[in-house]
Amino acid sequence: MSVSLLPSSHSEFQLKDYWEKFFQKRKAPFEWYGEYLDLCHILHKYIKPSNRILVVGCGNSKLSEDLYDVGFTSIDNIDISEVVIKQMASKNRTKRPEMTYTVMDIFQMTYDDSTFDCVIDKGTLDAICVNSGQETIDKVKNMFSEISRVLKSNGRYICISLSQEHVLNQLVAAHSQGWIIRVHVVKCVGEKVGVASALPVFIFVMTKMASPAIQIFEYVNEDEKCIRCEDDAGIIEFVRNCQQYALVLHHLGSMHMEEQVCLDLWSDSNNIEPRFTLRVVDLPKKKALNGQFAIFLVPQGRETNWLFSSSAGSTQLAESAGYERLVIVTLHRGHTYQSLDKVKEEISTKAMELSQDSLPDRIKCPVLSLAEGVGSRTVLLESSSSSSGGFVVEESQDEGERGLVRRLVFLESPHLAQTEILMINKSDGASKRKGKKGRQHKNGGKLFDFSELMFPYHKLMLSSLALIGGEEGGKRGRNPTGAALDILIVGLGGGALPMFIKKHIPMVCQDVVDLDGSMIQVAIDWFGLEADQIVTGGEGEEIPVHRDRGKLNVIEGDGVEHIMSLSDRKQADVLYHVIILDVDNKDAGSGLSSPPLSFTTPQFLQAAKSLLHPNGMFVTNLVARNKDIEDSVLSNVCSCFSCTLKIPVPGYHHVLLCTLEQREYIKGKKDTKSVAAATKRKGCVPLDFSKALQSKLDSFAASIGKECLREEFIDLYKDGLLYY
Repeated sequence: MSVSLLPSSHSEFQLKDYWEKFFQKRKAPFEWYGEYLDLCHILHKYIKPSNRILVVGCGNSKLSEDLYDVGFTSIDNIDISEVVIKQMASKNRTKRPEMTYTVMDIFQMTYDDSTFDCVIDKGTLDAICVNSGQETIDKVKNMFSEISRVLKSNGRYICISLSQEHVLNQLVAAHSQGWIIRVHVVKCVGEKVGVASALPVFIFVMTKMASPAIQIFEYVNEDEKCIRCEDDAGIIEFVRNCQQYALVLHHLGSMHMEEQVCLDLWSDSNNIEPRFTLRVVDLPKKKALNGQFAIFLVPQGRETNWLFSSSAGSTQLAESAGYERLVIVTLHRGHTYQSLDKVKEEISTKAMELSQDSLPDRIKCPVLSLAEGVGSRTVLLESSSSSSGGFVVEESQDEGERGLVRRLVFLESPHLAQTEILMINKSDGASKRKGKKGRQHKNGGKLFDFSELMFPYHKLMLSSLALIGGEEGGKRGRNPTGAALDILIVGLGGGALPMFIKKHIPMVCQDVVDLDGSMIQVAIDWFGLEADQIVTGGEGEEIPVHRDRGKLNVIEGDGVEHIMSLSDRKQADVLYHVIILDVDNKDAGSGLSSPPLSFTTPQFLQAAKSLLHPNGMFVTNLVARNKDIEDSVLSNVCSCFSCTLKIPVPGYHHVLLCTLEQREYIKGKKDTKSVAAATKRKGCVPLDFSKALQSKLDSFAASIGKECLREEFIDLYKDGLLYY
């Protein structure tokens, strides 16, 4: 539309003068909300050739003409503009003699009560309901009252609208009693991604009932199935979801390479958990060696893998696949998936809507996956606790040699596994995993396999035992004096890290603090935690724990209060060689996923520092969604400790390893060019992965019988930064 035809403000749409000028300038038909071919398959379901039809605010749309030409000849058209009524009456007088055009105000129609079987409104409501002001609301109510008056009982008011929020609220509220409301979303013929409107068109069909007590709300989904809603909120949610989806499709046409778009697809039978999540990842054409577009299906139980749950991992997956656009499809728990073919059938239409506009129509799209089927997921326990919220314990068959994996997942972060351990069938324990340590539990003859840490960040935390100061640091759980090590871990989860240490470094005494008593029991029942002592702690209380070597003491209590309390008492016999924070943040609005902000204050950090052995280390996750918050936490940590290693971990952001004093084997690169290239921050240099540092890590890996960790340590430490 020409800019000169647009009003200076939305309120002008309500004015007769605006429409008179509009139709004087634009004599050609203007279809605001779609052509007849876009609308007819819906309209014909609700009107009959014998019906008397009123079209309000007809303008110069061809809708009435098209309806007349296919047999709907009893049509009255009204509009406030004398100009357009004269134009349309003159145009149709001979060719369509039974159709009338009349200048009439919709707020004061001159028709008798119960005159029409159907009233069609194509954009008129949107032109009148321009805002949510009281004057506008009064006009809209008057309009609805007049439409209801001229409609027969069981007659239909068909409203074609963009359904912006203020319009939708008025439309639904006015027809929530004594009407059946059904809504369709219009799929325009030939519409493609990139050229699709950001504002979809809806057709509301309101059927006037004799009884004002009737309340029926329905929407028609993309499979042409009519879905009944409990109340009007269901209608509003459907419309808003369609609008959000249309915005995504529209945005894809101009999406930048560094962007990724995610959207959830829901089942009509399950409104608790999405059925699918689709992530759209684009690559530069020069990297797209295999084609334009493909779909990747993530098998059930694999969605917590970094490759599928993070932006960086998805980019890496897209580069490996080699397609210009890759749609990664995740299958959610709480649903049943019959087969890979059935899943392809379900998601193909929606996935293809996300393809590029340049993709040829009806092209066969490649569907990639890691497995031949959709994978399997067995939920063993679904429960909740006051501290952790909803959670599930589930098992799935992993790829390669890893076999059966058991996971603990907090439902507030359903794509992130809190704990993972390997499971062994009892009959396979001796033959397939000879020599590996496992413990049978009440789990159908399965064994817990504590031979491997599944998470890279746990391996980094473990490596802190290799970096304890002194010549003998890292030797089989002994510190420089030859005495065994004391470790404090805040955050138990399923207990994977404490149990690995217990099994492989038996001279270590561990105190593990967790706020959630329910989760402690889950770790015991479902993840094989072997706690030698479980005590309940609290601020100011003496906590009797065994300090014997190899003991794993679990303390139910608040981690901040526990450390502050120990620091206040200054108990000399409780100096830890390593303090590890493995705690997630339940406050989603803080911008910090781990640790909670209360674990990053100067007061807490000083208290933790006071509990460390002079050669000890303080270790924590640092997972921040906000750069300013990350810098603030890092500043507090660096102010407290002499030396801080910040090591990136795929999917987990960073792990910080902090010491009370400078270590000869922990130093930065001296090459000023590489320093300048890596960081511009004062007091921060790239870590020099020296022979001395590698020797420490190698010796530690060998001492616990895990030589396989050597290469992993190298990969993890190579991109570290040193703050001093």
